[in-house]
Amino acid sequence: ARSDAGPSDGGPSPWAVTGIALAALLVLLLPALPLLWRVRTRSRRLTADGTDGDPAAAALAAWRELLDTGWDFGILPDGSLTPRKAAARIVRIGELPPEAADAAHRVAAAVEQVLYAPRPHPVTGLVTDVQRVRTALHAGASRPLRLRALLAPRSAARLRWALAARWSALRLRYADSRPVTAARRAAAALRRERQRA
Repeated sequence: ARSDAGPSDGGPSPWAVTGIALAALLVLLLPALPLLWRVRTRSRRLTADGTDGDPAAAALAAWRELLDTGWDFGILPDGSLTPRKAAARIVRIGELPPEAADAAHRVAAAVEQVLYAPRPHPVTGLVTDVQRVRTALHAGASRPLRLRALLAPRSAARLRWALAARWSALRLRYADSRPVTAARRAAAALRRERQRA
């Protein structure tokens, strides 16, 4: 008697194996999401692709990267400070050596020029300056802080904020598109028309 091997043999079905493999992949990738997001963001900010060749956009992207790098290493960004004072704060708290301190100040000067000069001049070397500051912060950090900056960067909070904003916008769009909401808007418009007449 010949028996065909099939799903009724008691073994897992191909769909179950695929589902388990996808779940395992998700469990492995979820903790790496902040790391992957941070690497992608850094790459986009520090290449011409992320700024479309615009010198002002390149300076602002380098500045954002400098602030986020500091944040990853425990230096919270302070939006109330001017770029010059924010750079001085990163230098002071990060205890940067003179070469890295000069690099941070050059990035801040480029940003101030973009923000305040009538016609900002393109500045070169900002990517190198940001990398120099990042290297100095990394070298001066403890091992646990370096691991945290790599695996769970604090600046990944921006990812959570962006996702929350998108979710809120999606919910609002859905709420506005519901028939009940559309009917209420139409009724309110009719009431306004009647009051005018």
